[in-house]
Amino acid sequence: MGCGPGALAEGDATALSFPDNSFDVVISNTVSEHIEPSKFYGEQMRVLKPEGICLVLSSRKGIQKGDNRVCADGSDTR
Repeated sequence: MGCGPGALAEGDATALSFPDNSFDVVISNTVSEHIEPSKFYGEQMRVLKPEGICLVLSSRKGIQKGDNRVCADGSDTR
């Protein structure tokens, strides 16, 4: 699976086919609530460059205004 600047890629979020420290930004949309969290976040962090940005979008039930806080360690804010 090749990927250039701005390209999209599809794959197994628990076993990404990219080398360590490959990306400045990693974005996933409505994935994390469907798979085992430690495998998912472990792979996101593995392929992310140091000081990179990991953006995880989720549509969990019961989210209220103000619940969209981001934790650098990947922990849940609720």
